[in-house]
Amino acid sequence: MLMKATLLLMACFGGMIAAYGQDGGPAVSTSRSVRQKISTKSLYTPTTDNAAKNSTAVSASNSNFKKMQAIQFVQSQAEFLPSSQTALDELVTFMRDKPTVEIELGGHTDNQGDFDQNVALSKKRVDLVKSYLVKNGIDAKRITTRGFGPTRPVASNRTEETRKLNRRVEMTITKQ
Repeated sequence: MLMKATLLLMACFGGMIAAYGQDGGPAVSTSRSVRQKISTKSLYTPTTDNAAKNSTAVSASNSNFKKMQAIQFVQSQAEFLPSSQTALDELVTFMRDKPTVEIELGGHTDNQGDFDQNVALSKKRVDLVKSYLVKNGIDAKRITTRGFGPTRPVASNRTEETRKLNRRVEMTITKQ
């Protein structure tokens, strides 16, 4: 059975990768001790700001899911922060370990600034992640990209704290 999961790469200010099933609940189960170690402050919130309690931060490796670091960008730029290196390398490792997996990278922004510029920025960010994967030996045919700009927020855009949740890159596994 194909398990379709979306892995979230927070684009700014920290976060972690999270996997969700098609119903918005966790796509995988983890042991209670693993869930207790995961900080819910920086998890993706599917529909409301307090929905993080139902999410599970993960990376896929040998069918075990573990906490991963965030891929972060310079604000309003398509440029990685140095702190993103670990997360990028973990993503490369995941793709190497799962050679049949195909993914879609979706870029998202908050609603601040010009709409068209935000859409373009979201596309540039996912293209940057794809370029990194390709430079590290991942076949470009396994990766598609889409820039959504501010059209798919996961949190309100009322405060900086919630806007940063909307500045993200999501990875959806499209084929296992």
